[in-house]
Amino acid sequence: MTRFARGSIGPEADWLAVAVRARFPKLVAALGDGLFEAMLASFREREPAARSSLAEMHERLPEYLACSAAYPVWYAELAALDRAHVRVLNARVTQPLVRSQLTPERELRVTPAHATVTLTTTADDLWCALDDAAANCQRARVPKPRSLDWPRTVLVWRRIRGEIERRTIDPDEATALRAATRGTSLVELSAGLPHARALDLVVRWIDDGVLGE
Repeated sequence: MTRFARGSIGPEADWLAVAVRARFPKLVAALGDGLFEAMLASFREREPAARSSLAEMHERLPEYLACSAAYPVWYAELAALDRAHVRVLNARVTQPLVRSQLTPERELRVTPAHATVTLTTTADDLWCALDDAAANCQRARVPKPRSLDWPRTVLVWRRIRGEIERRTIDPDEATALRAATRGTSLVELSAGLPHARALDLVVRWIDDGVLGE
């Protein structure tokens, strides 16, 4: 007899559970199988619209964890980092801009293969520790993330060759990146930032492959 997890709706729900686990690998590694399965069952019960859709489950799970008082904040933030990496992996990558193509008035276009996650805990340190352990085929020691004194933003993006990169960005860079995502230029960025800082950010984005043609 086939057994289904609490809150499931049949064999397709079991398939969905496997697919969801694959999309949140660091959350699974941090929580362990039992706790993750119990959390997922609770999520299914409270989010009926997500029970039969992998896309809905993938998008809604971090917000569900963030809104539930039953789970620590870092659960949601670790899940958001997992989700960001999957989004970046599946997004289109554009031909990167090079320094010689930059002019003050040129429109800056951020690659679609990028995502930002705002954190209030050190969930990104845990994500990196788990990633390193997985790469080295080791069992990770799971340090409990601590609360930050102030929020920080993590940028995740994919280069044209396929490598996924991530780094913490300063508040002014996060603001500038949002402007570039909407559409901006070096001239416009320099209106809100010192010109030298705006130029440093744009050149770094070019070198990192964050900007496309």
